Amino acid sequence: MDCFGSSDEEEEECRGPIKRDETCGICTFHPHTESSLLSHVRNRVQESSKEKKAQQVLNAIDEFCISRHWMMNVGPEKGSILSSALKESIDNKLSSTSKSSHETSFVVVELGSYCGYSSMLMAKHFLASYDKKVLDLKVITLEINPEYIKVANELVKLSGLDDIISLSCLYFNGHDTNMIDVLQEQLKSMPNEQERIKSIDFLFIDHDKDSYKSDLVKIEAAGLIRRGTRCVADNVVFAGIHDYLEYVKMRQNNGVVVTNTISCRVEYSNDDSSEEVLDGIGENV
Repeated sequence: MDCFGSSDEEEEECRGPIKRDETCGICTFHPHTESSLLSHVRNRVQESSKEKKAQQVLNAIDEFCISRHWMMNVGPEKGSILSSALKESIDNKLSSTSKSSHETSFVVVELGSYCGYSSMLMAKHFLASYDKKVLDLKVITLEINPEYIKVANELVKLSGLDDIISLSCLYFNGHDTNMIDVLQEQLKSMPNEQERIKSIDFLFIDHDKDSYKSDLVKIEAAGLIRRGTRCVADNVVFAGIHDYLEYVKMRQNNGVVVTNTISCRVEYSNDDSSEEVLDGIGENV
């Protein structure tokens, strides 16, 4: 099995169109994939503006995942859905915030950083579309795997988005994580003209599939979600996350949220081969 290159010469060979080895396809996992990705990205990124560097990082990740080894980043197809949902959420907040209001922050929380792809995508989209003088974006992304956090930190630094994205590694005590404590501490530390920010504007769930519902319930119970908060959840169809889907549908029936599932394909699956795998992204407001 030869999914990775380990030399500069091998990296050069990967610049052309290369079909991913079948042993490195959808839902295959091998040791050192993330570190190999980091090496690949480092060889692709050049000095440029923050927005262009971020796009270089994202393009290099996509290139690696399409031609070298499948990885569980959100990918470009789902990324477009995620960016559209984020834009709609930001626009709604801007339109509902009075001109006299001093509230200038927009808080994104991501459960499941992995290698930082989604956080960089959202931060890059914000920089390309909005004036930071009008609205200040903060992306708080949480990950329980310390090895993933190390790679994500390096990639975020390469993208130049480390002033927008804050990565935190969670601790699991055998029964639960310190997710709520970390979120509350992060929110309290954010500057705000009127008061300390106490709620999330946009929540992206893409971590342990068995924890989607339970972690959403915990965040709700902690008072970190307000009316108007948009919640987007990945892999709800492919991973069969029925308890989460049933919960948000129940909340919709109770008039609390409006929810829908957007059809798409699993990240980095090909529409012209047997690797096409259907998935869906859940969106609640």
